[in-house]
Amino acid sequence: MAAAAPSNFSGDRTWEQNTVDVTGFVYCPPGWDEQRLRAGPDAEAIGKIALETYTDIAFIREKNAIQISGETHDDVYKAQNQLNLIFFPVIVKSKRQWARPDRPGVWGQRRDTNAPRPPPGGLRKMKSESALQSSQSSYGYGQWR
Repeated sequence: MAAAAPSNFSGDRTWEQNTVDVTGFVYCPPGWDEQRLRAGPDAEAIGKIALETYTDIAFIREKNAIQISGETHDDVYKAQNQLNLIFFPVIVKSKRQWARPDRPGVWGQRRDTNAPRPPPGGLRKMKSESALQSSQSSYGYGQWR
């Protein structure tokens, strides 16, 4: 059905346009197809989601995705969240979600706690600095006359 130009729009909508105002998509996992969605182990749960959220759920082969059509954004969003839980279940939830598994300890803790700390001034003293100072005073370099 071709859409009418905005200048020709009379304000009348068809029945389909009245019931479907919002669409959303949920991508299917690799290996899933239309047969698995219609007759697979999750087909009943998908149908139940459509009934509970007052949405229409259709498979789009070209995108390997499910299109969700509903009257409100809330309905479509709720259906998307429930479908995502079916397709991509959270297997392991960390008790400490912001813990960094690549480094021991807590945030801000140095990895090498036994290493010598730099001086608090931020600048390191050069090993040859004392030799430079003694030579400057004996030869008179860097002094005003």
